[in-house]
Amino acid sequence: MFKVPSDLKQNFKYCFNGGNTGLDSLINLQGYYTMGYISGNYPYIKNKNYYSNNISKRQFDYNTIENIDTLDIHLMFFKDGTFLYNFFSGNRQKSISEYFKWIVEAADEREKNRFYKGYRWGSYIVSNDTIKAQWFNIPGSLNDSWYSGEVWFQILSKNELQEINHPKSMEQKEKAKKGGIARFNSLPARFTPVEILPNPDAKIKEEEWFWCKPTKI
Repeated sequence: MFKVPSDLKQNFKYCFNGGNTGLDSLINLQGYYTMGYISGNYPYIKNKNYYSNNISKRQFDYNTIENIDTLDIHLMFFKDGTFLYNFFSGNRQKSISEYFKWIVEAADEREKNRFYKGYRWGSYIVSNDTIKAQWFNIPGSLNDSWYSGEVWFQILSKNELQEINHPKSMEQKEKAKKGGIARFNSLPARFTPVEILPNPDAKIKEEEWFWCKPTKI
């Protein structure tokens, strides 16, 4: 496995201990949630930098937003504190429910490895009516790299969550803005039940730093 950057480990706040978080008493967990992620693009300003081969020197028109679109992001919470963010149905399965069943009953080790390593797995904690989660991208090749993200949700009901701002939200939006991307508030995440769930056997759990350190007595 590729070496994990020290700053990524240092910024990991929600260590994993594998115990029951109690989230299953607040929301439904026998399934997944789908959130509408809304974004757009700031158009390039057509000046001398626009025609340069150095794309990083191009400037954006921040008074205009184009190509506003909604992307469905699927996410899951497991009662042991495992979090799965932005996954989709693979191997030409027609639905996520069928995909989960295939992962559990029919997929070979290569495909299971892709599911448990290729998607963004992480951990979460529950704080009153708020779920605070972090996810990680594990590099799959030399052209990929470790990176992470954080997302918070307010619990609206047993079947509905709303993404809310967290301390780094503005920093993330400004970083996206510099890259020409405009971010908007996401649509509520709504629950879809499934019959069969895959086990939360994420590859990230093989990392020692991912786990909570034993409490000294």
